[in-house]
Amino acid sequence: IFAQDIGRSVEFYRQAFGAEIALDWSEVCDERGQVFPGRGALLRIPGGGFIEIFPAEPAEEALEFPLVAIIGTPNCHSAFERACAAGARPYAPERAVKRGIDWDGRPRKMWLGGPSGASIRIAYLKGPDGEIVELLESTQSEVQDIRLEA
Repeated sequence: IFAQDIGRSVEFYRQAFGAEIALDWSEVCDERGQVFPGRGALLRIPGGGFIEIFPAEPAEEALEFPLVAIIGTPNCHSAFERACAAGARPYAPERAVKRGIDWDGRPRKMWLGGPSGASIRIAYLKGPDGEIVELLESTQSEVQDIRLEA
């Protein structure tokens, strides 16, 4: 995630999802001695997974492609409310809007066709720097392994 305010983004992911800083830095230096300035952070998400936050240049435009962080949760509704309380806002997925599907991104139960036949509950939000966050609740064991604690 490219953030205008690293501290704000770190605090958002801490409050919303219980993330903890695994690594943070004020600059990066490569083996040739080249320095890449700017604070960054690698956040550990409870239950597994990471979110890396890089500094965005002040004049940089928002990314034109959807950058999605997918976060597994045992309760999509409570994770959605916690994220909104921490500053996220509901996001209507573009693919749904383009297809005329009435959905504002709030938690919704869905069924996956095909071999898995899984039922899921998902929600979409926009984080503090415009990044798209998908919350995923499922009874499938593959998803259970990455769940957040409620």
